[in-house]
Amino acid sequence: MISRSAISIRKDEGYTLVELVLVVILVAMLAVYALPRIFDTSEIAATVYQNRAISILRNMQTRAMQDTRNDGYCYKVYFDTTNEEFGIPSNDYSVTNDQNLIDATCADSIDKSDSAQFFYVPSSALLEDDINLESNANDGTDISSITFDTLGRANQNDSSCDGNSSNGYDGCRIAFIGDSTAYVCVESEGYIYAC
Repeated sequence: MISRSAISIRKDEGYTLVELVLVVILVAMLAVYALPRIFDTSEIAATVYQNRAISILRNMQTRAMQDTRNDGYCYKVYFDTTNEEFGIPSNDYSVTNDQNLIDATCADSIDKSDSAQFFYVPSSALLEDDINLESNANDGTDISSITFDTLGRANQNDSSCDGNSSNGYDGCRIAFIGDSTAYVCVESEGYIYAC
């Protein structure tokens, strides 16, 4: 049997009502401030598309540098600022010298087939996130595509990505404009980066 003196009950254990109310108020204030930011992607959407564009551009640049065939294939990323979408014209770089395949890689359109789904960002995605797409050369003119040669240089035959500019950037720049703005810059010698 346990004696009463062996069991001591402390009366000061636990939280007071004031402490509990303060904790509830602090949690409520945190929820009011943090929850909208957790569930709202508008501030990070531009950065997501920036990273996607960098990935697609670097992939096409790497493909261009790895292809030693020199038979007319184009390694380009097409930017459709009217429909707010971007992607590659074709994902078929077969070993055959089929002129139709070669022409498809040089088209001024976007391949929306399943084989190119990882190299295409549809207008529905950009519009859903309320993102506008702009692609400009360093002189401010709109560009519709960036093509890479076998040395990884951007638009070497088209001088639109060459030289210095008064706009504060060299080369070409793609802008994703939403609640925040994210840029991708492509230098004439092929350096692709978030700017």
